[in-house]
Amino acid sequence: MRAFFYPAECAEITSHAQERTMWINGLKQSVLAASDRGLQFGDGCFTTAAVRQGKIVLLESHIQRLKEGCERLWIDGVDWLQLETEMRQAAQQQTQAVLKVIISAGSGGRGYSRRGCGEPTRIVSLAPWPQHYADLQQRGASLRLSPIRLARNPQFAGIKHLNRLEQVMIRAHLDQTDADEALVLDTEGWVVECCAANLFWRQGSQIFTPDLSASGVDGIMRRSLMAQLAAAGQACQVIKSEPAQLLAADEVVICNALMPVLPVRQIEAVEFTERSLFNHKKIVVSLLAIVGLAAVLSYWQVKRFAATPLTLQQETIYTLPAGTGRVALEAQLEEQKIIPHSIWFGALLRLEPELATFKAGTYRLEPTMTVRSLLQLLASGKEAQFPVRFVEGQRLKEWLSELRKAPYIRHTLKDDQFATLASALKVEPEQLEGNFFPDTWLYTANTTDMALLQRAHERMKKTIDEVWQGRADNLPYKTPQELVTMASIIEKETGVSEERARVASVFINRLRTGMRLQTDPTVIYGMGDSYNGTLTRKDLETASAYNTYIINGLPPGPIAMPGKASLQAAAHPEKTNYLYFVADGKGGHTFTTNLASHNKAFIVIEGLEGAGKTTARDAIVATLRARGIHDLVFTREPGGTPLAEQLRMLVKQGIEGEKVTDKAELLMLYAARVQLVETVIKPALARGAWVIGDRHDLSSQAYQGGGRGLDAGLMQTLRDTVLGDFRPDLTLYLDVTPDIGLQRARARGELDRIEQESLRFFERTRARYLALAAEDPTIITIDATQSLADVTASLQSALDGWLAEQA
Repeated sequence: MRAFFYPAECAEITSHAQERTMWINGLKQSVLAASDRGLQFGDGCFTTAAVRQGKIVLLESHIQRLKEGCERLWIDGVDWLQLETEMRQAAQQQTQAVLKVIISAGSGGRGYSRRGCGEPTRIVSLAPWPQHYADLQQRGASLRLSPIRLARNPQFAGIKHLNRLEQVMIRAHLDQTDADEALVLDTEGWVVECCAANLFWRQGSQIFTPDLSASGVDGIMRRSLMAQLAAAGQACQVIKSEPAQLLAADEVVICNALMPVLPVRQIEAVEFTERSLFNHKKIVVSLLAIVGLAAVLSYWQVKRFAATPLTLQQETIYTLPAGTGRVALEAQLEEQKIIPHSIWFGALLRLEPELATFKAGTYRLEPTMTVRSLLQLLASGKEAQFPVRFVEGQRLKEWLSELRKAPYIRHTLKDDQFATLASALKVEPEQLEGNFFPDTWLYTANTTDMALLQRAHERMKKTIDEVWQGRADNLPYKTPQELVTMASIIEKETGVSEERARVASVFINRLRTGMRLQTDPTVIYGMGDSYNGTLTRKDLETASAYNTYIINGLPPGPIAMPGKASLQAAAHPEKTNYLYFVADGKGGHTFTTNLASHNKAFIVIEGLEGAGKTTARDAIVATLRARGIHDLVFTREPGGTPLAEQLRMLVKQGIEGEKVTDKAELLMLYAARVQLVETVIKPALARGAWVIGDRHDLSSQAYQGGGRGLDAGLMQTLRDTVLGDFRPDLTLYLDVTPDIGLQRARARGELDRIEQESLRFFERTRARYLALAAEDPTIITIDATQSLADVTASLQSALDGWLAEQA
């Protein structure tokens, strides 16, 4: 099967990603956001250009084409000057290559709407020059009529938009033939173009090209050739043509940005032998004159070798040892397959002696570089820089771990107690935490870990001094380090930038009123390596210098590395009366001035039929209202929303004549549950209300998991998938034996589908309830076989105790 003559746009993607070099928004990388609209919807446009001797052929025309495409697609905000600079920079070291430029409408947003998708994305890439063009030029291209038709849409006609699915299908069909290109018609049967080229044909003295007003791409080379014809006094007629008229032509050529003119020797069974329409050599010379190609001015072998691309397939780090001479350098570069073997290396260094002043060091080499640009880099001494990210909110211990993994660092710190570092910085070990500036730090090979930390420490000292000098008046800090300590707590408490000063106000207000800070991150820091990811009540009650639930005031020092934003928040807190804040479930926090508003909660009542959940709800409401908590929301499961109520009816009553399977019942319950959680419970909690629920997930675990005997793995997976980590704050399980519970239920009236289950079913359900309650400290079991007064007293006592713990 023959190679397609224009692989840069429609050929199959090469399996060697390193053959293509890519820049995205000016940064060299090959990873594109999955939410990019070009990737998701083909929302954008592109152009492909030839690069020769560091110049882009017809650069201005390609930029104009992109502008036209963006205007037609309503894509605004492209930085055209920056894009041109990126294109020129990508091409400047290339002898001959293919440059592709893509502009998409950006990334982000949701669905087809562009709202929230940010600025357009610029993608510039380089690919090797196809090697088979010369052969095609000599023998001519063969065309096969494609059964895939192009849609007619004037909105998109003429531009190179990213929706190339038609061309992909055309190419897929073409690959099954021995033809070089496809002849493509539109849905009305008119000739449009080839898969990736425009058409011209001559019949007698008349020259024609297809009408592209409804479909197809008005290529750069098509425009250029039409302009040359017009300048020569030869009219080119733009017409609607059927395939028969094209087959009757005397001569046919195709063109694109990489191959200015390619003669067609055959379309289907019809052969063409005449080749007089365009003089290929004159066109090439004309293009060379346009871009001022330097290659026509020099034929020296040394110059050709200097412009030879490196033999690299990907970015490579190369270390030039000290004392390396010319002969040794050449041997190293050839041995490491960086440059091709040549007899001209020494001659090049003699001809351009400034290239022979190379300096020892570690350098970053790119596949796009030439031998000359490599030697220029070695002569410049501009060594490769490597990044290491010191993240805000991390501890010094975590930073040292990152340093140990960083490449080309010379490690001098040998201990975990920070003694070496503290000695070098002339501070006590306990004064290190929080005193290094978080940032992405660049370094060259053989930089020591100590040197990097010294830079971060000096930067932090300067920043702390600036913030301390500009702090607000009347703050309760005695020293700059107390401000840093507060900033580190703020850093750990919130990642929302606009909340930092508000969080600071809560802690400042607490310090001023003599309240304890009661912040979990300080307790976790004080626990050190014993913290396993879960903070328990016992942990909050265990004394340590950093347990702000026990100590008064600030802990003895910072608990993490604060960023500048947190330092500024600690120095300039908002002026509020807030004393509490709690996560709002959306990544931020809700701030309050009183404990009742702060201690919002989701309380669930569970139990078998006849356990007395209504009585329990009344006792809970009375207890909460006695404490000044009046914003209460009541739910029941299944139910609580119109959709959930419909599902409740199906679960409780079923459909006459159809058995409800156990798994169907379970899935309906979870569908109703997630609807209730997302539309009622979470919004209520977010605004500070207390939610009192009649049943929740524990019911499914007991009834369907215990009573029905459904697989525990399925139950766990379903719960984690649907609810994530959302759980009730407190569950009050009313324990009653099945015989007593069912007796009470029958006294209420007719039983529903589930209440009609066997006694053995309810015994299994109760056993699962008790097992789960024994494992979960957030579940309190109440003996519901007691008298009504005793049950009420037990509920109030349990709730009072729990509320006291929350305070």
